[in-house]
Amino acid sequence: MRMMYRPGKFAVFHLVLASLLLGSLVTTLVWTGCDSNRHGLSAKTANETVLSDKEALAAAVSMQRAFRNIAKSVGPAVVSVNVVQTIAQRNPYNELFGDDLFRYFFGDREQERAPQQQRRKSISAGSGFIIDKKGYILSNFHVVRQASEITVVLIDGREFKATVVGTDSATDIALLKIDPSGDIPLVALGDSDKLEVGDWTIAIGNPFNLPGTFTVGVVSAKSRGDQIGAPYQNFIQTDTAINPGNSGGPLVNISGEVVGINTMIYTRTGGSLGIGFAIPINIAKKVVSSLIKDGKFERGYIGIYPGPIDDGMRTALKLPRDAGVIVNSVIADGPAARAGMKDGDVILEIDGKKITSVPQLMRIVAEVQAGQTVPFVVQRQWQKLTVQVTVVKRPDDEQLSKKQDSKQEESQEWLGLKVVPVGSVNPVQLRRLGVQPNETGVLVIGFSKDAPESDLAPGDLIKEINYVAINTIEDFQRFAVANRDKKSFIFKVKRQGQLAWVGINR
Repeated sequence: MRMMYRPGKFAVFHLVLASLLLGSLVTTLVWTGCDSNRHGLSAKTANETVLSDKEALAAAVSMQRAFRNIAKSVGPAVVSVNVVQTIAQRNPYNELFGDDLFRYFFGDREQERAPQQQRRKSISAGSGFIIDKKGYILSNFHVVRQASEITVVLIDGREFKATVVGTDSATDIALLKIDPSGDIPLVALGDSDKLEVGDWTIAIGNPFNLPGTFTVGVVSAKSRGDQIGAPYQNFIQTDTAINPGNSGGPLVNISGEVVGINTMIYTRTGGSLGIGFAIPINIAKKVVSSLIKDGKFERGYIGIYPGPIDDGMRTALKLPRDAGVIVNSVIADGPAARAGMKDGDVILEIDGKKITSVPQLMRIVAEVQAGQTVPFVVQRQWQKLTVQVTVVKRPDDEQLSKKQDSKQEESQEWLGLKVVPVGSVNPVQLRRLGVQPNETGVLVIGFSKDAPESDLAPGDLIKEINYVAINTIEDFQRFAVANRDKKSFIFKVKRQGQLAWVGINR
């Protein structure tokens, strides 16, 4: 009888365990080898991919070399502009509690002893760049505004006290000067008119007190001005990172030439969102030459209130798209008025340059020297004609305000109402009131003490009184004389773009 061998349970357990261990070892060796091969293949493939496209690699290395060269050549001429400002500050207790409460708690003596204004020092920093061996430095007006002390620091650590040669707030340009000891590096100024959307741009400056910061981007758009409320500007828009402290620093093209002055950013966070603006260097060149010569930049002035043309008027006048700017009103006795320009004229050209927008017109007029006579091609109704306008020096803001006040001396008063012609009011103010610059009617600007109670308000545009059309200040005068004995009146007015009826009894 044959005996069958039956291994015991213990032997079976060892056999199974050995099999499992052997299988695990084999699997590990196989996967390790595969993984090793896989990684080796991946690294080799990536390296081969990079090196195989030698043309692309050479282009990238060449671009990298260009950026390095710009950093080395332009960077040393970019400076940090450290500014100390002395700012008047009212007594914070008075601001918080008010004079009466302060006096109630602390008495008149303490009120007299408490300073009404305190002065404190504010320290800020911006950027600039050296443009001349004599030590002239370009920066922003807002960087050095109200500065009591300015220190310029070069990237090599040298420090110089700087003085303000001149500023131009409208273009946000400041020209500073240092007395250099030894050689100083300079930037090369380029031609901003040659810039195209998509061109490389580099910003170098002192953002957040980090001097020599170098960022790269492209030109995103050109001729930004009216869109951001800067009529005298023609900003270069860039996505190059510009941050607080970059103001006044250079925007550089790929050739290492300065094509702009970094001046502002659009931000919701306080830092760069990829929308920055720079002053074209060609504008700065014109301003700088005047600042060196006279310490100020004088603009031309012709005495008009220009405005854009709406589509309806463009169609009626058969004007091409983006052609012309309408004259909303001509200032009496101004250069345009003396030359024969009239309200409603459409300016098509100035000295051979086609006019497409209000900011462009303002910049062109601003750049004309006082005393120069310039041909303006205008369209009056459907007829083209040329008007020769002799440009004068633009009055300062105070003088312009006085001109506005003198125009409002044309105001008439009746029923305690003070009214002025629509044409005597700045078009910007009219738009805020919902009134078109060429609209008929008279504008309420105030009331005398003896004015009867009514729902009329400053800014109301009177269109009719007792159903009689009031188109001009003369219509208002005639109605007042003809109805001097009447007691009750119904006014049709336009208020914030909406028509309303208001009754007045005296």
